[in-house]
Amino acid sequence: MKISVNLCFFPEPVNIVVKLFFSILTKEISACYLYAGFDAGFTRSQNIEIRILHNGGANMSNEIKHPLRQHPEKVRTSYLTLLASMANADGKIEDSELNKLKEFCRIAGLSESSLQEVVKAATVKTDVNILAQLQMLKTSNLKFSIMTDCLFMACADGIVVSEEEKEITRIADALEVKETQIKAIRFYVDKVNSIVKDKKKYDPQAVGKELKETLKAASVPVEAVAFAFESLPYYENQDMQEVLKALGYGIGMLSGIGPLIMLGLFGWKSVKWLGKNIS
Repeated sequence: MKISVNLCFFPEPVNIVVKLFFSILTKEISACYLYAGFDAGFTRSQNIEIRILHNGGANMSNEIKHPLRQHPEKVRTSYLTLLASMANADGKIEDSELNKLKEFCRIAGLSESSLQEVVKAATVKTDVNILAQLQMLKTSNLKFSIMTDCLFMACADGIVVSEEEKEITRIADALEVKETQIKAIRFYVDKVNSIVKDKKKYDPQAVGKELKETLKAASVPVEAVAFAFESLPYYENQDMQEVLKALGYGIGMLSGIGPLIMLGLFGWKSVKWLGKNIS
């Protein structure tokens, strides 16, 4: 067994929270990802990736990629640019929010030029062509991801008022997402919030089956909602990790998104801004 360690150091934090995500195949550790996140006040995260190679075999961690990468870079960039514009809805963005976006760009496999396009949308008040970005997503499964993000944001306070419902409908219409599909995604969002925020106990296998059947019946790909940006923070919860496995994704899928676990991003202001910018 050969172990290679890649370290990327930033200013040393006062407090460090360490999480270890691992997957086990045939009773052997195939890949693991260790990361450290700073407590409140940090500006960068410190990532330590440990790759374990079995008997000179392929690097297993390289085989686990975020589903976002299956889409063309232009589509990935449109998704991230929309998120960036939403983060900058009130004309300001925190360093921590910007760092999360940059990390997600890395996970999405964006080139440097595409990353800078996303950063510009997040930091400079530019006339981003929202309709053009939505048009790019309309023919992609990422339209379900952005709707999942919007629903998580709208449900952040536990209540979705009529104004929020109108903006959600406006965005869905622009993306040509059907009402039945919105209901299915809303079912997923409500169930996740029930598990994590309300701390209700469910059988993960039963929940996974129910979510899979509900989304499939509405022709919504499971991975489009399960790995949407606003879904990621919920996988810090152990019950949600079990649900993820029940959905058919091993915990190894979390190896590439470790730094984003526990890091929510936007709120209702972002959904309202997006809805208002659809003419």
